[in-house]
Amino acid sequence: MIDGTLTFPYGWLLEQVLDGRKTASVLRPGERNYGVDPCDAEVRVDGVYEARGPDGDARCRIRVTRMQELRWDEPVPEALWRAEACADEAEFRRDHLEWFSHPSAEYRYRAFWFERVG
Repeated sequence: MIDGTLTFPYGWLLEQVLDGRKTASVLRPGERNYGVDPCDAEVRVDGVYEARGPDGDARCRIRVTRMQELRWDEPVPEALWRAEACADEAEFRRDHLEWFSHPSAEYRYRAFWFERVG
C-alpha cells in the first residue's frame, strides 16, 4: 500500500536516493510533506511513499523508518548528515541554509530517515 508521494524538489536529490547515497531528508516547520501534490499524506514512520522527481515521474518507493525533531542551534546528528549524503556537519548546514531561509538559532525542523522498498 502506498501512503502518498514525496516529490524531491531537485533531480539530483532523487538520483542520490536511487543510488543509495541519500537515506534521509528534512521538513521545514509546518510542512507535512514537501511534495507538490496537495493530496500528499503527512510523512510518518512506517509510511510508504512514491519518490518522485521534479518532473512528477515516480521513480521508486521508500519507507520512512525514523523521524526526529531538531533545532538549528543543536549539533546535527552524524547519522543525519551522513544519510543526507554530506561529508560533514558543515556541509549539511551549508546545503540547508537557503532551504531553511537562513534560520535563527531556535529554528526547529524535522528529519526523517528512509529505506528503498521498490
